[in-house]
Amino acid sequence: MATKEKKMDDLSVSLFCRNMAMMLAAGTQPDEALAMLGEDASGDMVFAAAAAEMAAAMQQGSTFAAAAQSALPAYAAGMIGAGEKAGRTEQVLDRLADYYEREDAMQQRLRGALVYPLVLLLLMCVVLGFLVWKVVPVFVGVYESLAGSLAGSSYAYVAASRIFSWAALAATLVVCAVLLIGMAMAKTPNGKARLAGWLEKLPLTAAAARQLAASRLTDTLATFTASGLDPDSAMQEAAKGVTHGALRTSVTRCNQQMAGGASLAQAMNEEKIFAPLYGRMLQSGSRSGKLDMTLAKLAEITGRDAENAIYGVIEGIEPLLTAFLTLAVGITLLAAMLPLIGILSSIG
Repeated sequence: MATKEKKMDDLSVSLFCRNMAMMLAAGTQPDEALAMLGEDASGDMVFAAAAAEMAAAMQQGSTFAAAAQSALPAYAAGMIGAGEKAGRTEQVLDRLADYYEREDAMQQRLRGALVYPLVLLLLMCVVLGFLVWKVVPVFVGVYESLAGSLAGSSYAYVAASRIFSWAALAATLVVCAVLLIGMAMAKTPNGKARLAGWLEKLPLTAAAARQLAASRLTDTLATFTASGLDPDSAMQEAAKGVTHGALRTSVTRCNQQMAGGASLAQAMNEEKIFAPLYGRMLQSGSRSGKLDMTLAKLAEITGRDAENAIYGVIEGIEPLLTAFLTLAVGITLLAAMLPLIGILSSIG
C-alpha cells in the first residue's frame, strides 16, 4: 500500500498526532477519528492513505498502536503503544506532536543553514573552472610563444599553477558532491541513520552529534515517563531507540546501574549523559517527585543546545570555505603570473 512505500514526513506526523489528540479529548473513538482524518486530508494523499489504512486495521480488530506501525515512524508507534498500555494515549499524542514539530523545524533550519555553504561551493567551482579552462591556458599560450625567453623555473611555475588549480577544482567538486549526497540521504529514514553514523565519527561533528542524540534520548524518556511508565521501564524502552554508538553504551550501563538499585537520575549523572549542571537539575527533580516535568524541561534545553552545536559547526565551516576559495584563486593566479613578472623585470 502507499503508506508502506512512503510514510508521512515529520510535519505531517506532528499534525496527525495533534489532530488525534484533540479528537480523543473530545470523546471520539480512535477508529472514528482516523476515518474522519482520512476524509479531511484528501489533499494530502500520503496523510489520507495513512489514516484510511489505520482506520481499516482498527475496524478489523487491531489496536491503535499496531495500526500505527504501518504508517507512522517506529518511534511514534512505540510511544503510542506505551501510551495505550498506561491509558494516556491523548497525552502521548500531544508530546509526539511537539516532538515531531521540533524535528521538522530543525530540519528546515538545517536545510536553510546549508544553503550558503552550498552556494559558496558552487561559486568556487565556477571560479576555479574559469581559471582552469580560460585564464591559465591564456598565460600558457603567451609563455609558449616566448619559449626562448623563459627559464626552466618559469615553466615550473606554470606547471604548478595548472596542477594546483585542477586539484582545487577536483576537491571542491568532491565536497559539493558529498554535501548534495548528504542532503539527499537526510530525506529518508535509512539515509538519516547512515548519515548520523558517519557524523558521530567525524571530529568536526562528533560533539554536535552526541548532543543531538542525548537530546532525543531525553525527549523519549520525558514522553515515556509522562505516559505513566516507571523510570526503569522508561529507560529500557528509550534505550531501544538510541542509535549513537557511544551513547548507547552509556545507556546500557545506566540500565545495569538501575537494575542494581540506582535511580534514573543517579545512573544518568554517573554516566555523564548530561553536563554536570543538567545532571544536578535532574537529581533535584527526581528527589522532589517531578521527574517527568524535569525531563521535559531538560529535553527542551538540550534540544536548543544540540541545535546551537550543529549551527556552530556549519558557521565554522563557512570561513574555511571562504579562505580556501581565496587561497586557491590567489595561488593559481600568482603561479601563472610569476613568469610574466620575470619577463617584465628583464625587459625593464
